[in-house]
Amino acid sequence: SRLVRAKRELVRVIEQLPEECEFTILFYADEVRQWRRMLVDASGENKRDAIEFVQRLGLGDRTNTHAALVQSFE
Repeated sequence: SRLVRAKRELVRVIEQLPEECEFTILFYADEVRQWRRMLVDASGENKRDAIEFVQRLGLGDRTNTHAALVQSFE
């Protein structure tokens, strides 16, 4: 499915982040879910936690793009 492919690619990108990078993850479907509220260092532990978050994600009913954009700029 598209979700499986997207998750696989996101995991690949997370794994390749250099430790000096900062990142977080926003997932949106019918609601917005954040992995972390603030940017975090791309340490091994944070990358493992992020990958676990991505792997737990499932399908939602619809996509609330507007709420995700608003939250990403807060």
